[in-house]
Amino acid sequence: MPEPESVDVIVVGAGLEGLLLATELACGGLRVTLVERRAEGGGRCRADREEGFTFPRSIRLARYGTYGSLGEILFRQGDSTPLLELGKSYALYSGGVTALPLGLRFAFPTRLVGARDQLRIARLILRLRSAADATSVEDLDAWMTSEGIVGRLAQLLRSIAGTMTMRADPGRLAAREVLEALRRSLDLGISMAYPAEGWAALARSALDRFRSHGGELRCECRADRIRIARGRVLGIASASGESLDGSKVVWTADPRRLRAAVEQLDPAMDRAIGTVRPVAATSLALALSEPVSTTTGLWRIDSPNSWAFFASNIAGSLAPRGKQLLLACAPMEAGSASVGATAEALESRLCELFPGLAERIEHRRFRAIDRLHGSDVGANATRSHRPPVRAAAPRGLFVVGDACAAAGLGPDIGFSSARRCVNTILGDRASLPPPEVDVATEAGSAAKRRRKRRIRAEH
Repeated sequence: MPEPESVDVIVVGAGLEGLLLATELACGGLRVTLVERRAEGGGRCRADREEGFTFPRSIRLARYGTYGSLGEILFRQGDSTPLLELGKSYALYSGGVTALPLGLRFAFPTRLVGARDQLRIARLILRLRSAADATSVEDLDAWMTSEGIVGRLAQLLRSIAGTMTMRADPGRLAAREVLEALRRSLDLGISMAYPAEGWAALARSALDRFRSHGGELRCECRADRIRIARGRVLGIASASGESLDGSKVVWTADPRRLRAAVEQLDPAMDRAIGTVRPVAATSLALALSEPVSTTTGLWRIDSPNSWAFFASNIAGSLAPRGKQLLLACAPMEAGSASVGATAEALESRLCELFPGLAERIEHRRFRAIDRLHGSDVGANATRSHRPPVRAAAPRGLFVVGDACAAAGLGPDIGFSSARRCVNTILGDRASLPPPEVDVATEAGSAAKRRRKRRIRAEH
């Protein structure tokens, strides 16, 4: 039997987090092999083309744009792909539509809340910007009750939290983390962004960089077992019987699979993995024969709890000239059988919002997104209770993904954990900030402001 091949790092899972992480490790001079159980890499960034439209297989947004974890990774790798900021958001409730400008003016959406609540919101924003710890109450609904936040304002905060995390039950989220994310959005003046050429193009660019630095991608290779000896990682064994040696394994796939893949998993890691739950959503893509809106921001909808945006208004290559692509997403309970009904209700609501939309629909696609990773949203679902990025045992095992104990909220956690993993593995060999330093939080500095103005001027 031939000896197993040997590399420095094996990355399991070729989603965007895995691709970017593997690329950075390869750029750092390490021999890296990326294994993917599917026939192609890209994960949730994959897309289908039909009659000039690009239909993403999942709908995602980049939190904080250039200043989020994804933006920092792209900046460090020299990827010039713009993450275009979404414009002014809008909220759709039974009483009509109201604009939601980001920043201090967020306190005065007069059509959504009455004059009595406006002072309360202004005080809330000031507290979010000045408090070291946003709140000691862990449940968002409980915190709003203690603050006397009810009615439409409570609806709005739940909607924002649901958008941040793609959860169907945002009221049960850890309030401290939701408020920290909201505070950071207010400080940056940026909430969400979208890649200028779409997510599929961003993943292809990452894969090209990875290969150009000597990295290898093996598709249709399922890592069933992590080989261990004397408490240290030796490599992986695939379902087909192949073995690959490596002193470090970075697991970016579903962390729940680690329980079957690792025989000597650290008990603390095992308990943390027990808190991980799947997150589900219904995605809807509508290809339109003519534009119905020029907006570039999010539309937050109360029923069903969802959000939508005109992706082709941001990334023009996603639709043919003179046509439009509308993307929408409704969080739902994992395992729900109501995907079709949810998509139908969401489309009906969008048709009410945009007159003439129904007559302009050329193609529609909806699908269930049922493998997004998220932590259990119970009262203790703070980052200290999630699986750590670096396992105590076996040595050499790292876990990266949306459910890890890294900074951020929702999908941004995956990129944040990737950054921390790279920093830990490369250590002093790379000119990177320390793992605990989040350069995006320095947005108030003069350098950050100059960089922000330059990027806006360029794009």
